[in-house]
Amino acid sequence: MFRMSKYYIMSLAWCNSIHGLLVVQLQV
Repeated sequence: MFRMSKYYIMSLAWCNSIHGLLVVQLQV
């Protein structure tokens, strides 16, 4: 359970960071 939630949070953070980079590139 804890391991799955840990990977889930990590994947969410990864997606958020990639989305942020894409948004910054689009704005520039």
